[in-house]
Amino acid sequence: QGRVWDNEECMCRCPLEMVKPCSTDFTFDLSTCACIPNEANNISKLVFDERVERSDTLAGDDKKHVENIIMLALAGIATVFFVIIISLLSSIQILRRTIRSIRENEQEHDPNNSEICSEQSALTIQKS
Repeated sequence: QGRVWDNEECMCRCPLEMVKPCSTDFTFDLSTCACIPNEANNISKLVFDERVERSDTLAGDDKKHVENIIMLALAGIATVFFVIIISLLSSIQILRRTIRSIRENEQEHDPNNSEICSEQSALTIQKS
């Protein structure tokens, strides 16, 4: 229809080049951007639709709310996994210390056994 969107008023308007003077018994109608008879103009003024805010704007807020919940849940899961990894690394360190202390105790009590252990590990390495 030749109408353009007016961002300031949030409605469609006629471009300035289309607004023109009309002849007698005609009036320029902003909804059609054309000259219409005065009787039709009176009828169009009676039937006027008011703009109503869309109801789907709340749906957008709900989507953001759901996205935030999902992000928080994922962050919580990542934190739990991080704590598990840290505790496993700590357990590995403790087990290494325990193994070292057991080896040191065996070497102190039975020096021949340590030679056998080192020979067995050398044999295992050679077989691989």
